[in-house]
Amino acid sequence: MTISSRGQLVGTCNARLSVSEIARQMGISRSTMRCWLQQFEESANLADLPSSGRPKLTNTADDVRIVADIRNHPFTNAMATTEWLHLEVSARTVR
Repeated sequence: MTISSRGQLVGTCNARLSVSEIARQMGISRSTMRCWLQQFEESANLADLPSSGRPKLTNTADDVRIVADIRNHPFTNAMATTEWLHLEVSARTVR
């Protein structure tokens, strides 16, 4: 969901519609709607928050190369893609 869509959620909520009605109109669950409203109320921020857990092993450029290789060679496997692109990650990461 884009930041502008999240802004629409907040704006629509200010129009006094119910959470259920807004969620239905936007095509999202009520729990997702409540999460975005809570985040906005607590921080006035609708951007994605940093995720917990281990950082990504590939960067955007690697991701683009992986997708391009898979599109060009749809019947290859993750191990071959990893080796072909000289990535220092496991085949499971590429998969």
